[in-house]
Amino acid sequence: GEAGGTLMSAPWDRYMPLTNVFAVFQPSVDSGASYPKGQDGGGGLPADGTEVLKNNNLDCRYGTTQLRHLNCDFSKVQALGSQAPPNVEKATVIALVNDVTYGGSGGNRVASIYTGTKMLQLLMHQLGHADADLWDEYSYGFAEPKNLQNLKNCFYQQVATPWDQWIGKNA
Repeated sequence: GEAGGTLMSAPWDRYMPLTNVFAVFQPSVDSGASYPKGQDGGGGLPADGTEVLKNNNLDCRYGTTQLRHLNCDFSKVQALGSQAPPNVEKATVIALVNDVTYGGSGGNRVASIYTGTKMLQLLMHQLGHADADLWDEYSYGFAEPKNLQNLKNCFYQQVATPWDQWIGKNA
């Protein structure tokens, strides 16, 4: 399907006709997100690594350990989202952050994404976290704890997974 002239990826292309989308706009004093001290260069970041604080209504800021983690204050996003017609407790709320540096996050029915050139691809990824409670399926360079057994799409080992019966099957 198409969303604003841009192709959507599966499974969202199948579900968009069944989805209601509402927009709530509330301007901030400053455009963009805050940048933590020590992150230098790239996108809208200062080259000298100084902290940049933005006065934005959702307290959105890039991560201190992973710059690409763009987080907004959960309660403020939920409060703003509650101004849309559906019940915010059952809705997935998306905060669009007017910033040029790639970043986003998602979980607990909230997604935050930047508005740059890869916005749609990042939206699809963050909706997986926010709406379907899916986790990243790539390595962060350290051993995963066994408590990942309860995740829908990840498991702490590559053998004897909950979905072994489907591996190698044509469906």
